[in-house]
Amino acid sequence: MITFMEKEIRSQSMVLKEPLMMNESLLNQIVKAYKDREINTIIYAARGSSDNAGVYFKYVIEINLGIPVSFSAPSIITIYSGKLSMKNTLVVGVSQSGEAEDVCIVLETAKKQGALTIGITNHMTSKLAKVSDFTLNLAVNKEISVAATKTYTAELVVLASLALKLCEQKNSTQRILDSIDLIQQITVNNGFISNTIDKFYKLKKVFVLGRGYVYGVAKELALKFQETSYIQAQAFATSDFYHGPLAMLDQNSLVILLVSDDHSYNDSIDLLERVKSITNNVIVITDKPNLECKDKIVIPKTEEMLSPFLFAVACQMIALQLSLKNGFNPDKPRNLKKVTITK
Repeated sequence: MITFMEKEIRSQSMVLKEPLMMNESLLNQIVKAYKDREINTIIYAARGSSDNAGVYFKYVIEINLGIPVSFSAPSIITIYSGKLSMKNTLVVGVSQSGEAEDVCIVLETAKKQGALTIGITNHMTSKLAKVSDFTLNLAVNKEISVAATKTYTAELVVLASLALKLCEQKNSTQRILDSIDLIQQITVNNGFISNTIDKFYKLKKVFVLGRGYVYGVAKELALKFQETSYIQAQAFATSDFYHGPLAMLDQNSLVILLVSDDHSYNDSIDLLERVKSITNNVIVITDKPNLECKDKIVIPKTEEMLSPFLFAVACQMIALQLSLKNGFNPDKPRNLKKVTITK
């Protein structure tokens, strides 16, 4: 029987177009409000998969807009009663449920201090939607599987759309739509992905590596392994992996390396050769077809800034297959529920 997780992964080539159309007018209002303020800092508040989406947002904004993006530590406000100055700041809070209490408190506090606040959620009647100056709709219908798939990728899409609008890049909506159109080429490749995972699914020590735009996707894949297969997976930036974690690598390890054909490519290839000298258990996910690696999953090529959409879908399918091969139900991970409330 097909799982809800698989259904929701496969739906993305269609449902991810909806938030682009729905939010277009509001994004233009946000850009105007942004220009009217002397914004010099952006703060991002989220947890879990939504926090991983923020890693992507940070790269897009800092590379293309030149404004620093920091990640909120909600406990500074919620537990330690810290007083942060958030004047001249854009604060972006992201929660698929819109009920992440700590994220909402960050936005409420920022708004009182005169910050411009944006909420991003799949539930427009939620608390997050009510406390934000502007609320962008993920608009992907209800997500049933506990592990986030379409909501995570929708967050990438909406954050990319927001970032490109703020950067005043041309044809941003059409460029994102063109990338979404490529997703179906990945979801029809399910059999090949399943056969690749067959060789490695019994390994319980997994390292997921990536750099730049795809680093956040590496973090998300490690989280998906933890949630749906109960594996002690860890994610690292390729540059950080040399600084200590490399010592943990042995023949019982699985390395999944995200290699994007972009500015980070040469660095990724250097690490690939180093890893292959230690273990044969390596899977490469790449948009460069002629990359030499015995076990690789090739995804379609799009512009480097938008490639994480495609890497994310491939990673979700890998996590799904690994969970199923280990005999687990990825829709209902043990000890977890769909909405998690933390302070």
